[in-house]
Amino acid sequence: MIPNAIPPTDFVMEYHYPPGFPLATQTWDEASNHLAASLKGVDIQLVQIPGTEIWVQLFIFLNGASLEFKKDSRHVYTNFFSFDKQSKGVFAAVKDFYKKYKLGTPRLPKQTMWVHSIPRNPKLFSQEEKDLCERLTMCFFWAAFGQRLRKQN
Repeated sequence: MIPNAIPPTDFVMEYHYPPGFPLATQTWDEASNHLAASLKGVDIQLVQIPGTEIWVQLFIFLNGASLEFKKDSRHVYTNFFSFDKQSKGVFAAVKDFYKKYKLGTPRLPKQTMWVHSIPRNPKLFSQEEKDLCERLTMCFFWAAFGQRLRKQN
């Protein structure tokens, strides 16, 4: 899947982290979008981000998606994406992860489109790596949403 990000100004989404974790930047740029587009096969298998020790994989499922980042064969972040009101199963997965990793209770999003980022081993990333993965998360969110819109039309 090649990212083709929808301009964020056309849609409203929310980005959530567990309590006590710094909020995501919710930004993306052309360089990040080009990098995301270069990660061929990311929706089929783990793909290494060039010049890093980070691996990424996108899973598309009914009414949502998840994006996983790994380093040293360990999960670092799992991001769940919701694209519409029918994604109660996506939020159920978020609740399961919060419980498993003792992150408290996830905030129920007000919008139908959202990202919930689940830190699993966040100390494995430097701040620069975390920032890169947040930008890529935004690129893949808008790309997966755009792909879903194209399939509906």
